[in-house]
Order: sequence, then structure tokens, then C-alpha cells
Amino acid sequence: DKVWKGSAFALNMFKCCLASLGFVVLSIVTRVTMDQHNDVGSNRPFPASIFTFEKVGYLMLSSTIGIIIGDLTWLESLRLIGA
Repeated sequence: DKVWKGSAFALNMFKCCLASLGFVVLSIVTRVTMDQHNDVGSNRPFPASIFTFEKVGYLMLSSTIGIIIGDLTWLESLRLIGA
């Protein structure tokens, strides 16, 4: 029986942490790769200035606040209706 045994909140936090880890790894790898191919005329899909620490930090802060507000209210509404 391979089902989640914990609470909905714990499952949600696990998924959010896993997604955040994936995003951080992807942004670091993309930034390092972009810095290594800094020559003019390379086939970069976007400029290296996209994944700055400030922009990634604001994006993570925004998504964290959104997840906290959105998901917690969604989970509370499920609890209130008895689902």
C-alpha cells in the first residue's frame, strides 16, 4: 500500500521543498553554464543577467509567500468542508 501516510500539510511542504531545491539547482547550473559561455555570438537562450542572486532571491521570496498564503488557505478550506 504505497500511499502518503502523513498530513496534507506535510505532503504540501515536502512538494514545495522539493520544487524549491530543483529551482535552486537549475538556476545555479544555468548561471555557471552561462558564465562559461560568455563569448560573443554564442547560442545562449537568454542573457546571463537573468539569474542574478537578487532576482532569484526575490522570486523565491515571492513564491514562498504565495505558497504560504495560497496553500494554507486551500488546506484550511478542505478541512472546513470535511474533505
